[in-house]
Amino acid sequence: MDLQAAGGARLEATLPRAFYFSDDIFARERERIFHAEWFCAGREEQVRHAGEYLVLDVA
Repeated sequence: MDLQAAGGARLEATLPRAFYFSDDIFARERERIFHAEWFCAGREEQVRHAGEYLVLDVA
């Protein structure tokens, strides 16, 4: 199927539904992407009080 967006830009296919709703796929993504290495997002002394939080841009 060849879909076209407004202005002639080509639309790309999306992932199957399971990739957005599957607990198993989410668990694998967490393990392989986010648990692959440590990332220090902040230190305890930066959020000393309940309700405090840090905002980070991760590129």
